Amino acid sequence: MATPNVGILTTAGKALIDKVNSGQAKISFSKVVFSSMDNYQLSDTQIKSLTAITPQEVVVSSPETTLDTNSGETRIRATGTNEKLADGVYVKTYGVFAKDDTGNEILYGVTVSPNPNYFPAYDGVTPQAVTYSYKTVIQETSNITMTNSNDVYVSQEDLTEAIDKIPQPDLSNYATKDQLATKADTSATEKNVADMNTELSGGLFFNTDLNTLNSPFAGGAYYYQVLVGGWDRIRQVAYLDLHASQIATRVSPDGGATWTAWVSLANTDDVTTAISTATANMAELDSNPNFTNGLKSKGVTVATSDDLNSYYHANASDDAALAAAKAATVPGIFWFEEA
Repeated sequence: MATPNVGILTTAGKALIDKVNSGQAKISFSKVVFSSMDNYQLSDTQIKSLTAITPQEVVVSSPETTLDTNSGETRIRATGTNEKLADGVYVKTYGVFAKDDTGNEILYGVTVSPNPNYFPAYDGVTPQAVTYSYKTVIQETSNITMTNSNDVYVSQEDLTEAIDKIPQPDLSNYATKDQLATKADTSATEKNVADMNTELSGGLFFNTDLNTLNSPFAGGAYYYQVLVGGWDRIRQVAYLDLHASQIATRVSPDGGATWTAWVSLANTDDVTTAISTATANMAELDSNPNFTNGLKSKGVTVATSDDLNSYYHANASDDAALAAAKAATVPGIFWFEEA
């Protein structure tokens, strides 16, 4: 029983290789045939003695011939289609034919398949294809006729081999994806800040010193920015934490020789709280407000309608008192008398 799916070199093929390696001949691979010939029951020795393949249902002339410079193998590859098949066929044997420089053609190698590929008859619309590849080693590669690489189809195997040959860069000094994820919260450069007065270089930093001098926050690490401008003006902005729950800033007008006091900046929560507090003490003017401590206009107490009515009814019989009541009326309030 023949060794399946392995290219077996025929006796004639071995003789041609010997001639090529001794410089007596040159070799070119002339065709690859796909055949329904059943050779699986033959031994490897019997396969080597074959000189012909019949029938030859699919013939690929001038197969692609390339050299693998790493392994030294010569690859013969052919892609056969069913475009000329009137009937379906099970491909059981693949044969590689070669010629020497005198044009003499021989059966070079044979591969038998215990699980044959089925080629259906051509439907006139979409052809089907099967690619067969045969590898052999010939020492004198200069005596082999190779196919122009521009004419060679690229298979998945070719792509895989090409990718494997790409030199891999040394990434040992680069951070991994996981390492970058752990640093995502701190885009600042970590730094031990002993004294904020000496931090004059621009940048964003993460302080690792818990006892920094002249800092706006007592103890604890914090983030800070140094903004360097013209005329030796430097601004520092400090954040208590990553979420900027507390922010402070100060300025040096003389390149860090002197600094203004730290000023705390309000954040969104501070503004929201202040607005809520202010609006809680405001009177709703669309309701009936009750001014328990009286109402004044420009420092003068304003008389209410109850005040005027009380005064009027208490003194309505006294003309002099009525006149006084009129005279006491606040400007802008009109006095009406009943007829």
